[in-house]
Amino acid sequence: MDAERFARAHAVVLNAQGIPAPGTIGTLGEKALHATLKHYLEPDAACHEVRVGRFVADICNREGITEIQTRAFRSLRKKLEFFLAEYPVTLVYPIPRYRYVHWISCADGTISQPHRSPVPATFAYAARELYAIRDLLPHPSLTVHLILLDVADYRYLDGYSRDRKRGATRVERMPLSLVDECFLRTREDYRILLPEGLPVPFTARLYGKATHLRGDSPGYALRLLAGLGLIAEAGKAGRCKTYVPLSPEESCGAPPLHPAAF
Repeated sequence: MDAERFARAHAVVLNAQGIPAPGTIGTLGEKALHATLKHYLEPDAACHEVRVGRFVADICNREGITEIQTRAFRSLRKKLEFFLAEYPVTLVYPIPRYRYVHWISCADGTISQPHRSPVPATFAYAARELYAIRDLLPHPSLTVHLILLDVADYRYLDGYSRDRKRGATRVERMPLSLVDECFLRTREDYRILLPEGLPVPFTARLYGKATHLRGDSPGYALRLLAGLGLIAEAGKAGRCKTYVPLSPEESCGAPPLHPAAF
């Protein structure tokens, strides 16, 4: 992690785009988070937005291709398959640890003071997106790069709830600071999705509580970890499946990573 280089990349983007003002947020040609990450990962702008075959790579340099994706990994499948056939590929997924939410009035464009999200996100937030491309994870030329950072979210008060916040439109996400990052290349690297302090055995509910994942996301994470050979089913507690983590030695005895494992 290089916080100074990240700060320089952020400054480059702010100098180029300017600090968003009421009435201009959401009208920038490129989202600030995406632009900052491009400059952080590759300062040479000549390596940005490079056409490779029928696709355009976010970054293409001597190390290979880097794609930055903030959501919807499934939509990236054809692009990844095309790039992986010829190049080493790094897939970058930024995860907001804390969101500082600014609400924008649709009536006059005024912006509220920020309200910080109460629960910090963890690297485990990547699990559901990774599950969508689980069959590509074993590819020897693919590296997943997770970046944890704090961001300022700007949203219009145009939602469907009484306070207009639920379902509101996010118009800009500004990076504030780099918190942590990790690279997932081997089976053992994915162990970072298992938080410390999990009881043994554990259920999907307990995993969700430890990782701050909600809804059906813990289930996707556990299916991913089981496919990677990092956890195993250990019976049931009532109607819920229980799981135990496997040691590195036990995981080494699991079959090599293969799409069929998932």
